[in-house]
Amino acid sequence: GNIFSIIILSSKEMKNPFNTLLVALAIFDCIFISFMVFDYAFIRVYRWPFTLDSELYTYLFPKFIFPLNNISLCCSIYLIIYIAFERYSAVCNPFSYRESTRPENANNRVFKYVFCVIFFSCVVNIPRFFETVIQYDTFEEILDDNTTVII
Repeated sequence: GNIFSIIILSSKEMKNPFNTLLVALAIFDCIFISFMVFDYAFIRVYRWPFTLDSELYTYLFPKFIFPLNNISLCCSIYLIIYIAFERYSAVCNPFSYRESTRPENANNRVFKYVFCVIFFSCVVNIPRFFETVIQYDTFEEILDDNTTVII
């Protein structure tokens, strides 16, 4: 559904700041869905391209998959807030909104919104990159036949 929305809303006759924000929202939602499908469907259910027990997943999940998933989720949430603000401005102050959405101002306005959304989403989620530490533990187990297994 998001891909069809992107195609339709980005056509020439549908070009306006509100639709451009909806296209950006659909893109952020597609990124979020891609991370979720990759993590929960491919890795956790089908164990492809690697399993939960693999060393690669141990490195990728806390340092890449988890933080970027949260960044894309925050981008979607913050962009919804900006879209609500855009609609509020259009309804409550229609004259100033119409003046601010002229073609020369509209692209700059949308760019500022999307840039702020990405910036604040990254800033809020910086701790996600550092909140996990990979720790290796070894332990010895002595079996009944006096053999020692180190794992």
